[in-house]
Amino acid sequence: MKPSSGHWNGLSDKSPASPLTSPTPPGTSGRENASSVRPLPISIIIPTLNEATTIEACLGQFDCGSGGSSWVDGRIDPDERREPGSSGGADGPDEPDGPGKTGSLEIIVVDGGSDDGTPEIVRSCSGARLIEPGTRGRSVQMNAGAAASSGDVLLFLHADTRLPVRWRAGVTESVRGRGMAGGRFRFDIAHAGRIYRWIARGTNFRSRFLGITYGDQAIYATRKTFEAVGGFPEIPVFEDALFADRLKQAGGLDWIDEAVLTSARRWERRGPVRTLLLTWLLRLLYTLFVPPRFLARFYGVVR
Repeated sequence: MKPSSGHWNGLSDKSPASPLTSPTPPGTSGRENASSVRPLPISIIIPTLNEATTIEACLGQFDCGSGGSSWVDGRIDPDERREPGSSGGADGPDEPDGPGKTGSLEIIVVDGGSDDGTPEIVRSCSGARLIEPGTRGRSVQMNAGAAASSGDVLLFLHADTRLPVRWRAGVTESVRGRGMAGGRFRFDIAHAGRIYRWIARGTNFRSRFLGITYGDQAIYATRKTFEAVGGFPEIPVFEDALFADRLKQAGGLDWIDEAVLTSARRWERRGPVRTLLLTWLLRLLYTLFVPPRFLARFYGVVR
């Protein structure tokens, strides 16, 4: 079923998953195969601010939701995106090891002061851990989540984004198989409109060939690299792009050719063309050293 809007009513008109296209480089046969070793401990860090309409579906993809089925009212069927025989990833079944953990997967939601009931929804979801740092700002929240996490790899996920089925196998192969410091996924939008297909293609071209990457591509990094680069710069906009640039300099920014699926709400708010032009303009001004705090006045808050 194709969606008629950017909210969680269905999949886009192209499959969000395709085979990984980056083979293991020659000479790495001695490295551990992702499917034959203990699961890679991964912490999923989700910054939120008034995400009552999206957070339950987001947590549901890791079996952390309080229920829900299909794609109705922002809910998803957890079985739709779960690997066969897995309790939350591609590495096989595991027993939870504590609050906010599903086997070797740790789910941390960092709320920036929501007043729409988001924290209450997170508390009602089994397997998710809520952190309330008392400071609003996506970069601050993600750094707080990283500081409280225990995984060897940190994956930063927007609350309106759904990971592909094989996301965990892809991250494991990227880090263990190819020895990358971090990476991002191919991008797609949950809307069947042609303009959104073109936006997705443009985003993937920009990221893969121009190296400009934003947080809606689910950026991940090893803990060692995250700490080495100083985490996310605490600026109000483009903190994700600057963090991705730091990862490239620190040891490479990998590309996983399976798509994350993101809500179209950001483009629907102002209209897709207007939003796209505004993003390009702000990026140009950022490149010309216009202060991020000034740019944030025009960016708005759509999380």
